[in-house]
Amino acid sequence: MAVLRSGLFLAPPASLSSHSAGAIRDDSGRTSVSYCGGCLSGNAGDVSERLNPGGLIIGNGACSRGRLVVVGRAGGSRPAAGARRPRPQPNRRSGAKEPQDEGGPLLNGDIRVPSVRLLDEEQNMVGVVPTAEAQLRARDADLDLVMIAPDADPPVCRIMDYSKYRYEAQKKKREAQKKAIASRQDLKELKMRYNIDTHDYQVRLRSAMKFLKDGDKVKVVCQFKGREMDFKDLAFKLFQKFIDDIGELGVVESKMAIEGRQMIMLLGPNKTAVAKLQPEKSTEKSKSKEQDNGKPSSESTTTVELETAPVSDDT
Repeated sequence: MAVLRSGLFLAPPASLSSHSAGAIRDDSGRTSVSYCGGCLSGNAGDVSERLNPGGLIIGNGACSRGRLVVVGRAGGSRPAAGARRPRPQPNRRSGAKEPQDEGGPLLNGDIRVPSVRLLDEEQNMVGVVPTAEAQLRARDADLDLVMIAPDADPPVCRIMDYSKYRYEAQKKKREAQKKAIASRQDLKELKMRYNIDTHDYQVRLRSAMKFLKDGDKVKVVCQFKGREMDFKDLAFKLFQKFIDDIGELGVVESKMAIEGRQMIMLLGPNKTAVAKLQPEKSTEKSKSKEQDNGKPSSESTTTVELETAPVSDDT
């Protein structure tokens, strides 16, 4: 067997002078190649001349006339014995205290323009200074140099604590999202049947009034099964009664319509009527606070109304 060392091909033993198969392996023993003994006969120089022009050919086969045929590779290369594999180095920015946000402003060493218009940590205008001087000022103050207006000529930079600035910006963003969620109208859905009993009807009516007072929209759905589509007129009457019972608290935004095997109606809050109810809520809260503080309120009696639902005559 011949051995491949440092790119040199050594001749096989003389016993392999005929065109017979053999193998060549590298130092690690991982790469094995088949060769023809007749093609590799001679000294090392002849072997090198015959192997180099042909190059390596992947696959198996008989005599390739001076070409190495790679037949197997058992894994990647390893470093030499005792050698240390180099450790990947992190991408550190010169003078950067915080990693730059994706799509965020340029910081410290990432600012490569010749000069900038500088604002100090008190937001006082310093003027146009070389970028190196601005970076030095920020480093001496143990703060960051942040480019806040990259499109200006020259760009405007400010000395600040960027981590604190980023925290405040994220806090404002979260508060804005909370306000947006609070002001968003939710769509509530109430389902009923055309022959709903009185008690269930009252439960859905109270739920709809509560949703409308909270500023939400209400989608009322009447479902039909089997031959119940013949009773669409009863569903229309039920929806009209529902609108009358809601009163001025809600307005019809989408009129009654048949969609498949159900009838749908959309109600929205009447902002004028809902606004009138707000002072009543505030006075109730103030009374409860006075009672908690030990101050007697003008009316201390509590009335509990028990509602009895009439029995339906439907059979």
